[in-house]
Amino acid sequence: MNRTIAPTSTMNRISSLDFLWGIAILDILLINIESFAYPNPLEKLWRTLTYKANKE
Repeated sequence: MNRTIAPTSTMNRISSLDFLWGIAILDILLINIESFAYPNPLEKLWRTLTYKANKE
């Protein structure tokens, strides 16, 4: 029962799964870049709509 933690060998890896992991991480990165560039693009619209709704 003395097992050590080691990286998976290349022979035991599933390349299509690695590819999907890479796409998922890239998508997360792109979403984060967009959210940092445009924190809340609909904030002005939301404030206008809520202001008009509260005014009535």
